[in-house]
Amino acid sequence: MVLVYATPQELAAWLDLTDPPAGASLALRDASLIVDDLLVGAVYDTDADGRPTDPAVVEALRDATCAQATFKPKGTNQPSEGGKVASVKVDKVSKSYAVSPTTGAVVDDPVSSQAVSILRLAGLVPAHPRVV
Repeated sequence: MVLVYATPQELAAWLDLTDPPAGASLALRDASLIVDDLLVGAVYDTDADGRPTDPAVVEALRDATCAQATFKPKGTNQPSEGGKVASVKVDKVSKSYAVSPTTGAVVDDPVSSQAVSILRLAGLVPAHPRVV
């Protein structure tokens, strides 16, 4: 069973629309799967169905799911917000993006940085401290 953290009506509100966009239920289901993947290792209280019980966690998961559902990597030769950086040059700053060897299209990260930020700020993305 896939837990879906936002409703089509909540997605419409996130987008400042009156009605949910076409395909909202499917987009929210897929986005919830990605949010679940980001939550591996997170600790928060849940009910018997596995749903969060803390209203702040419910809100963060809803917002992250809506952000993820609206995130659209371009998948073209133009890098999008989620394009995977292949190399960075510091002197005379430059940045290049990873491209698919078969299509030549920019390889996009399927995860919305906004969704990650929402979860991180809510304390839900587990931190892995580096011990030196």
